[in-house]
Amino acid sequence: MGTYEGGVAAYKITPSLLQQQQQQQQQQQQQQQEEGAKRLFAMSAHHGSVSALSFVGSSLVSGGTDEAMR
Repeated sequence: MGTYEGGVAAYKITPSLLQQQQQQQQQQQQQQQEEGAKRLFAMSAHHGSVSALSFVGSSLVSGGTDEAMR
């Protein structure tokens, strides 16, 4: 996922994790987690908005309005 602030993040989304977190939320109304998602990484990658993301093999390449590819 790319952000307007230049950040790049990746999440692993699994149905079983979603079900588990929904059960936890029913038990604890104030729990603040992302539903069904586990963050793999997050980083500041660009000085402008992220405009493109692409997987190349096992690598993630991002492009931004700062005209850089990382």
